[in-house]
This record gives sequence, C-alpha cells and structure tokens, in this order.
Amino acid sequence: MIGKTVAQYKILEILGKGGMGQVYKAHDTQLDRTVVLKLLSSDLLTNDTARKRFSREARLASVLDHPNICMIYEIQEKDSQFFIVMQYVEGQTLKQTINNQPLANNTLISIALQVADALSSAHDVGIVHRDIKPQNIMITPRGQAKVLDFGLAKNIYEKNSLTRQLDMMGIIETPGTPAYMSPEQSRRERIDRRSDIFSFGTVLYEMATGIKPFTGKDPRDIIKSVCE
Repeated sequence: MIGKTVAQYKILEILGKGGMGQVYKAHDTQLDRTVVLKLLSSDLLTNDTARKRFSREARLASVLDHPNICMIYEIQEKDSQFFIVMQYVEGQTLKQTINNQPLANNTLISIALQVADALSSAHDVGIVHRDIKPQNIMITPRGQAKVLDFGLAKNIYEKNSLTRQLDMMGIIETPGTPAYMSPEQSRRERIDRRSDIFSFGTVLYEMATGIKPFTGKDPRDIIKSVCE
C-alpha cells in the first residue's frame, strides 16, 4: 500500500497491524495535512460483523470531543477499501516514554491529569474504553497526552450492545490486555467506568515505578495475578 492513493489520501508508511487490519500514516492531498488511515483487512470486507465493529469504533470515538482524545475525521469506503481517517499524533507512546524507568513527578502528574480528564469525558457519555494501557496513550513533544484506539470500547447505555454480540461470537477474542485489565473484565463480567479506572491505576503504577504491577509467564498467569 505504500505510495498508493486511497480517495485523497496518499499512503506514506505503515504504523502498525492488528487483527482487523493495518494502520498507515498518510497525506491528505486536499487539506494538505498528515493523517492516520486505519484500513479494514481485505479478507474482512465482506464480513458484515467485522464491518459493524469497524464502524462502531469510529462512531463511538467520533462523539468524543476532547483535547486528550485522538480525533476521528471520517469513515469512508472507496477504491475497494473501508477505512477510518484519524488525527495523526506526533510523538511517542507512553510505553516508550516510561522506558522501564519511573517518570519524574511533574511529568507523571501532568500526564495523569490529562488522561484522567479524557476518561472522565468518555465515561460521562457512557463510553468505556476497555483497553487503557501505555501503548494506547501518545505523548506529544509538548507533553500533551492523547488517548488512542477505541476498537474495544463499548457504550454501557446501549441495551443491545454490539460489543457484547461481537464478544460472544469471538470477533473480539481478547477483550483487553491481561496486564492492565480489571478482574471483572478478565472474567468477562459486566463492567462499567470502574474497569477503566482500574486499568488507569495499573498505568499510574507503571508510570511511578517503571514496572507493571501484574506479571506472569503467560496471559493466563497474569490474569490469575490480577484476580487474586
């Protein structure tokens, strides 16, 4: 895909891959700005359930207007591609910022307040992120935090949650990241905003110490450590 143009977006480089597709850095030739394209995998283009999950991610994130949450510009299907266009955030992940070392107190407090405010804003409209971890928080060169990736998010106010349907069908195989999940989420129980707060607590611990609070030789071992 590097060098190709999808709609008005010229793809520059790949940023990552996941179970649903690939993430690219791209140039918006109409507005002359750098953006991120999240493309649904070609083998999932005809999968109605996968398409719904992809659309749900864009829909949930797009209702959040907060300086510490990555903006969703649009979702589009063109040139045989189904994709989400997002704000490009320059900088490094919080995981890279920590780099196995405790953060300075002023840096820790600044990032913590920004992420807490972003989560509070999402929770106020019923959206639970479900995958808060250092890898999903970007830190810009000016120290601004941006919460990314609402691919596992759910709206707790929805009576017939698509997220629950996807979980049951195995489309979302792991509803989070074991080292940062709350015990309730680990057990696939009903969750609310407190689950994100627990995850945020594990991130704070890692920011303060440079190490994760819960570890193990494999995901099952980690989950056991969390639940105990």
